[in-house]
Amino acid sequence: MADKQMMMNVAEIRKIKQHGITVLQTAQAMKVTSQATFDKAAEFLKDIKAAQDIPNAKLGPIIKSQYDALKQQRALLKEMLEIPNEAETVLKAKMSAYAAERRRIVEELNRKREEEARKKAEAKRQRQIAEAEKERRAAEAKHAREMAVIEKARKAEEAEHAEKLAVAKKKHDREEARRLDQEREAEKRRLAAEEQRAEKAREVARKRAEKEAKALKEKEVVVKFDKKRHVDKHDGVATRQAWSARVVDGKKFLIWVLADWNERCHFVVPHEVNLNKEAREHKAELKNLIPGVEGVAEEVVGAESRG
Repeated sequence: MADKQMMMNVAEIRKIKQHGITVLQTAQAMKVTSQATFDKAAEFLKDIKAAQDIPNAKLGPIIKSQYDALKQQRALLKEMLEIPNEAETVLKAKMSAYAAERRRIVEELNRKREEEARKKAEAKRQRQIAEAEKERRAAEAKHAREMAVIEKARKAEEAEHAEKLAVAKKKHDREEARRLDQEREAEKRRLAAEEQRAEKAREVARKRAEKEAKALKEKEVVVKFDKKRHVDKHDGVATRQAWSARVVDGKKFLIWVLADWNERCHFVVPHEVNLNKEAREHKAELKNLIPGVEGVAEEVVGAESRG
């Protein structure tokens, strides 16, 4: 009996499908170019509605019966799950609160560790800057000492030269005077070279110290510390942070979007339900009410099946 019913159903389905194909082919072949052909199409539209009514009449009651049964089962399932679902919600809320507090404690600990590490790194950098400054001052002091030695040597040489030259002049020894003048010029050149060497050494040391100090001041402080991780795990259970966005100031948000519309327009989606409601009310005038939006009309054909 079941096999026979199945065969009958299959045959009936084929018959309904074939009728639908015939209706479709007729609709595709029809041309609507005049009032007469429009009237003919309107009459045939009733035949199409009748073709739609056949499967609805055959399957509608079955679908409704199955849908009603499904709704009953879903309602029963919902009722049976209410209590255990509430238990899950209550317990998860407690676990989430505990996990959130644990995360807060760990993040605070990491913040303190990072702050301490940053202070140490900054102190180290300041010591390095102080060392560079110390080297610069040492180079300046060395230069000052060298220049003092050179100046002392120059004065001593001038005094000695003056004394020897006075003796030579007293003896009317021109050759000795000329030799003393040559020696003095040579000594002046030597002392000038010493001054240049000392000045160059000071300049090199100064530039090196300033470069090191500048690099240290501009260098980003790299913070390294043992970061404690927040992980609460149990067999089959784990906690994590689920992030989502919430607009707390719509005006500021829209100003940010409009500031770079081409790159940020995807953050804004028009509310089509509200816009369509306005379109139904204002029709073609919508474009004069809402900038950037226009009302769009589409011809809709309605028909009833043959009585």
